[in-house]
Amino acid sequence: MRVGIDVSPLVPGRTGVGNYVYYLLKYMLEQEDGIEFSGLAVTRSRVDLAGLPAANLPVKHIRMPTRLMYALWNRSALFPVERLVGDVDLYHGTNFYLPPARSAKLALTIHDLSFMVHPQYSSPKIVGPFSKRVRRFSQRADLILVYSEATRADLERLLDVPRDKIVAAPMAVDDCLAPVERDRARAEVGRRWGLHNPYILFVGMLEPRKNIPSILRAFDAIRDTVNHDLVLAGDKGWECREIFRLVDELGLRDRARFIGFVPHTELAPLYSAADAFVFPSFYEGFGLPPLEAMKCGCPVVAADNSSMPEVLGDAALLVSADDWHALASTMENVLTNERLRSDLITRGLNRVQSFSWRRCAEQTIAAYRRIVEG
Repeated sequence: MRVGIDVSPLVPGRTGVGNYVYYLLKYMLEQEDGIEFSGLAVTRSRVDLAGLPAANLPVKHIRMPTRLMYALWNRSALFPVERLVGDVDLYHGTNFYLPPARSAKLALTIHDLSFMVHPQYSSPKIVGPFSKRVRRFSQRADLILVYSEATRADLERLLDVPRDKIVAAPMAVDDCLAPVERDRARAEVGRRWGLHNPYILFVGMLEPRKNIPSILRAFDAIRDTVNHDLVLAGDKGWECREIFRLVDELGLRDRARFIGFVPHTELAPLYSAADAFVFPSFYEGFGLPPLEAMKCGCPVVAADNSSMPEVLGDAALLVSADDWHALASTMENVLTNERLRSDLITRGLNRVQSFSWRRCAEQTIAAYRRIVEG
């Protein structure tokens, strides 16, 4: 079986989608079960294949803006994907997009439908184009891959996609993440980010969907009963000004620490030194940061919506994303109840073992074969 795959997300400093493509390929290439892979990258950035067996993954790299290539594909079928990666049996679009194809079967990864479920929490520049695109491509695709049964249900409900066309292949935690001994982790975060006080941690994009104002209000409610700071790690996203306005309104400048984006290779000490991880997002297609925290031995408080109950099970404390009062009391309980913290840490370390990139790769290959071989 010959498979073409979009490797455009494999750029230096890769984040969520890039990590998905990297680990999926890493473990699919290791299985050596008669599949020939070829990659296609449409990006002006350098393609970073470090850590992958490059000899088994020839890549056609088109150095042009991704959106420009999408525009050409949308207007013409003169460049079917087979002209770029050869006569493949299946082409896998790993990031919401499918190019034209002559005869190849088409697989599509849809990471989530947040822009349709909660359009108010996404930029209008995303909502309109992505909603039209995902509807069109979900009909063209022979196979749709998602991370969770929750997203599978969203596709059935919002896009009328037949259930047997969708495969839920859960992600897993980055191989480089593991618990760091507490004293060493505290020393590292003090040296790296100047974090010398105990802290509660959030990791993710600073954007409306992540519900950071609720974190700030909850933290403000307990600030006088705990001696912790609030540390927020992530890039600034759409409409993030409200977050910083609320910090000033609540007088939290001396307790809320924004440390910017942290590469995945540097997250382990940050998670390991935290006393709690908080993640009250309004919607997640999978919700990887809470699992990352669990793998590093950090207790988790998260929202009870979308994929998070499915992914986190009973290893986290779940609260309504709309109730910051409940979030505050739950955070305080985790920080002040050592027996509860210990129990959550144990449950989390056990829970994260349920997820495996190797299993994700095996499920994906099985789905490929089912589509290609009929």
